[in-house]
Amino acid sequence: MNNPSEVDASGNVTVRQGINSAQQTHQIPACFGRDNKLDRSRAGCVLPKP
Repeated sequence: MNNPSEVDASGNVTVRQGINSAQQTHQIPACFGRDNKLDRSRAGCVLPKP
């Protein structure tokens, strides 16, 4: 808490003490259908695939 960090694709962690961070979530609803189940293959879904 109060210590944001970032993890890159290689797993390297960068910590920047004393700053704030946020994530955009406005594109997440495109990944859900009428049944409210997560479907990463839906059109417009930009969540990474595992």
